[in-house]
Amino acid sequence: MQVMVGKSHPTIFNLIREFQKEEADTSAMFAELDAGRKIKQPQRQKYKRINERLHNLALQYRDIKDEGRVLEYLESCGYNVGL
Repeated sequence: MQVMVGKSHPTIFNLIREFQKEEADTSAMFAELDAGRKIKQPQRQKYKRINERLHNLALQYRDIKDEGRVLEYLESCGYNVGL
């Protein structure tokens, strides 16, 4: 419960408010499922930044290849995957 509310000793009003938010989110998810949509978890910020960096590297590949810096390119990709 502490994780959900974000407090060690929440007031009853905070607890009720969090339960209402959870119920609203659940209702929205059920409505999406009924409409035939898949529910996708939001991507964590860490992975969003990594994907953006890899996408930028992929866009630069042709220039890097023409300059003969393929090893540097692979090291950059490896660094981003290894984070």
